[in-house]
Amino acid sequence: MKQYCSVLLLYLIQFTLRAEINTTGIPEGAIGFVYFNQETYSQTLLGKLTISTLNKKLEESAGNKEILMSLKNIKEISLGIYTHLNTAENPENPQFVSIFRGHFSKSKIDKFFSDNQVACQKIQDYSTWDVSKVETIPKNDSSSPKSKNQVHLIAYSDDLLIICSPELANSAIDAVNQKKNSYKLPTQFTEMLKYSPQNWLAFYGDSTMDPTRNKESGLQYVHAYLGENNDLTQLRCFNQFTDENKTKSATLQLKTTLTFLSMALSSTPPSAKMSKESLQAVIDLLNSVKISSNQSLQTISADYPSKRAADAFEVALKQTTPTEKLANEKN
Repeated sequence: MKQYCSVLLLYLIQFTLRAEINTTGIPEGAIGFVYFNQETYSQTLLGKLTISTLNKKLEESAGNKEILMSLKNIKEISLGIYTHLNTAENPENPQFVSIFRGHFSKSKIDKFFSDNQVACQKIQDYSTWDVSKVETIPKNDSSSPKSKNQVHLIAYSDDLLIICSPELANSAIDAVNQKKNSYKLPTQFTEMLKYSPQNWLAFYGDSTMDPTRNKESGLQYVHAYLGENNDLTQLRCFNQFTDENKTKSATLQLKTTLTFLSMALSSTPPSAKMSKESLQAVIDLLNSVKISSNQSLQTISADYPSKRAADAFEVALKQTTPTEKLANEKN
């Protein structure tokens, strides 16, 4: 499960947003939503400077190159995040639905799972596999115990895949079949898009729907966007709190954290993984972030040269241990 999430997060970094956000296939009730569009991102300066580096990192992390090649054909991803289903069998299994649109081959996907001795099952006549079993089933034993953290991959068509928690598989298929947006984004979120018209990433979160949230923080809603304009990578984030005091407290804490991070990096000597120029790019990126508050709304913004942002991005990737290497170290 952790390996799947780490690889998925790496892919999420490179996919980008269009003005019209596609929620088709995402069931109702999501407490968080992310949308990305690969085609848009590849046209930005940041995308042109980082995609090759990211693909190389993914090749280090992915356990199977054939599945990696299929994932490289992705055009966009919609991701819905739901509250945890805490049961005896699945005590900490996060609930999610991710819709992948692009160019895929169901026959190659079937071969991949067959080679890894993962049995195919049918959900509403669609071929489905448990991704979590790819690494847990011994090659000479097909009777591995059922994983507590299952992740279903549903081959809906050659241009759409569903990867989700098993509990949400039927709901996701129904939502795709309806060919309409089942999950409705609030008007407040879509109106905020005007502050980031050329965004390539968007995130919406509603903590009021999460029973496990930290109520002391006072955070209610998050609207976040990343984009590019005139070769500047732009961050726009709007956080809604319960009252003005909570907003001021959170703003002070965030400003303090960024200041300490910048100071810590300033005292960090260059290394083989982080040159002096790349280290300075990260420091400048942190210093470019502006944070303000107005009553119960916190605003976070930054406009940073995409060339420099690419340097900071490369530093972040180099600090990430390849999943495959990490698995070998644990064994």
